[in-house]
Amino acid sequence: MDRFEAHLATCAPCREELRALRAMSRWIEARRPDVSISLSDAAMARLHGEVAGVMERSLIRLVGSFAAIAATVLVAATVGLMTLPHATTRGVAAPEAWESSAFASNVDVASTSSSSSSAIDPELILADLSRKASP
Repeated sequence: MDRFEAHLATCAPCREELRALRAMSRWIEARRPDVSISLSDAAMARLHGEVAGVMERSLIRLVGSFAAIAATVLVAATVGLMTLPHATTRGVAAPEAWESSAFASNVDVASTSSSSSSAIDPELILADLSRKASP
């Protein structure tokens, strides 16, 4: 505060500004309404109950809105999925032998020998892939 006081002693614009601020503070303080409300315990309990009720109703409305949005999204997604064309077997080539055995086989590839008839033959895979890659 000493530096502040020393500055005020030498600076007339700052002294004038401080004087104006103090005058404004006194003016505001003089016009401040005296609001001192004292409520009984019963009135305070009613007030708290009303505030809690308003908050609960607002929360219920918010949850209801979110539920309506979720239901709308669910209905829209269901309708969208129902309008998609269904996959049919027409125009779809039958799977190659190696493709069927790759998905249907329960063979542990690491434990089977290359002479086993249930193992997937890599030559079949390569032949099929090379045939599909050429135009």
